[in-house]
Amino acid sequence: MAVRKLKGSWTVDFQFRCERCRRVSPQNTREGALAYEAHLRGLLTRGEPLPSNSKADNEAKVISLEVFVEEWMTNYVRVNNKPSEQGNKRHALHKHILPYFKGFQLKGITAQSIEAFKAKKQSEGLKAKSINNLVAILRKCLVTAQDWGALEIVPRIKLLKAEAPKYKALNRQDEERLLQAIDDPFWKAVILTALKTGMRFSELVGLEWGDVDLERQILCVRRANVRGHIGTPKNNRTRYIPLTKELVGALQTIWHPGGLAFPFQGSWLGYETGRKHLAAYCHKAGIQVVAWHALRHTFASRLVSEGAPLKAVQDLMGHSTINMTMRYSHLNQTDLRKAVSLLERGPDLDLVPVWCQPEEVSIEKLFSKLSS
Repeated sequence: MAVRKLKGSWTVDFQFRCERCRRVSPQNTREGALAYEAHLRGLLTRGEPLPSNSKADNEAKVISLEVFVEEWMTNYVRVNNKPSEQGNKRHALHKHILPYFKGFQLKGITAQSIEAFKAKKQSEGLKAKSINNLVAILRKCLVTAQDWGALEIVPRIKLLKAEAPKYKALNRQDEERLLQAIDDPFWKAVILTALKTGMRFSELVGLEWGDVDLERQILCVRRANVRGHIGTPKNNRTRYIPLTKELVGALQTIWHPGGLAFPFQGSWLGYETGRKHLAAYCHKAGIQVVAWHALRHTFASRLVSEGAPLKAVQDLMGHSTINMTMRYSHLNQTDLRKAVSLLERGPDLDLVPVWCQPEEVSIEKLFSKLSS
């Protein structure tokens, strides 16, 4: 066998191109040894040097998770992540991950200890999605440690099965009541832009008039403002969104040359200010109070319910994968009814119904539906 237990330690022992490779697994389990074997074979196949088999060298590389996290946050996270993501990682590490793995060496974090961590967080009432996010951060940290030579192998990590996240969206009646309740041209333009473009709040705050072409009825989402930090939109995706005639009219009422499209009291619009005003208008309209992100969900839901192709919705929303857009797919009842209607077709009808044949749907056609 390529892996076996010798004197209480799981050991990797195999031949590669007539040369013997024998190493003690850094994780003293059979699964860890098998994963370590695969890692060593990969190094040999690529012509890379194997890690030292010296006990003294191995002991010199011992490092705790707490110590490595500081280096990781400074030299990796701050360099590669946006400020908002840096804050998320810092919060997750200091509130959840480091308190549990306090005193753990990097090589001491095993698949078993991670499973115990997941169980602990479940007992504390965290949802599966939140636990998966914590585990993903821990794994990225360990992968970086491996890349930097501080860890020989990353343990296998299994994610929990999580339900698709639920979202709130306004129905047509509540959307109309909300818009009718807004008597301020500025807030009418801001909220209508969110409803008719699906932009995130950070993207609305970062929007400049130079990115809006009212004559061609299109805007470009190229930047985001997260608590004063200007950067690219989420997923680094610049996208172009056509404007409805209603939205063009609202924007024309507040247009001014240059600068931010939606400034507030001489500066950029803060989220708390936006939240309070949106809540006030919801109360005035007599509808349930919703957050800004619900307006984004309303945009996507309306498009899908009108028969928009999911790929078009993905591009308009700036989703990194189609899986993010698929959560709205159940709203397209038309295609579902047409599919079930096949069961009622007679044998003498065409084998390929008309509705199955592809139809080109332009972005402009989709927005004409939203305007109606």
